[in-house]
Order: sequence, then structure tokens, then C-alpha cells
Amino acid sequence: LFRLCGELSEHVGSSVSLFSNQVVTTTLGELASGQFESTGGTDFDCVLDHALRKRWRRIVVLSDGWANADEALLARARRAGLKVWVVLFGADANHQHPLVALGESFAWHPTQA
Repeated sequence: LFRLCGELSEHVGSSVSLFSNQVVTTTLGELASGQFESTGGTDFDCVLDHALRKRWRRIVVLSDGWANADEALLARARRAGLKVWVVLFGADANHQHPLVALGESFAWHPTQA
């Protein structure tokens, strides 16, 4: 997955934001080599808050989907027109997670094969 992200530089630039329960920025090179920071856990609130503060118009979220998101943040993201593409992965991916409803599209994952 990390190597795949490294191939996206022409589409996303030289850096990406990663999240667990905090958002951190890293380079695509570090990500491709598996070097990244994690604070553990998963929190979609930090993702939405970060995207809204940066005034990003679109984001891609790669996750297993096991986290919640604050309804007020989801509403703010909808009002701001934030486009979210969600890629779920893992055999136990949570298709009911809150970002799927906010998402522009639902991406394929291996259990849908």
C-alpha cells in the first residue's frame, strides 16, 4: 500500500498526510520505504478537521474503517463541499464507517472480488 502511494506523486505532490489519532505529514519517499510516524488508534475527526483547516477540496482516505467521526465535523465537511474518496482495505473492513457516507465513491477492496 505504501509503495502504491509512492507512485502517485504526479497526482498528489511530494508529501502526504498520514493519520492515526493525529495527522502527520511525510514525504512520498519516506512512505514508500515504510518510514512513518504513528500515534496509534484511528480517528477520523483529526482527518476532517485537518482537511477543513487546510481548506482542501478533496482527500483520499485509506483505512480499514474502524473509527467514528463527529457528526458536526461531517456536517461541516458536507457544507464545505469536501470531496472524500474512501479506500477500505483488510478482510474485516468496516463498510458502515461514517466517511463512506460522505465519500464521493466507494473503492474496491479484496473481499469484493
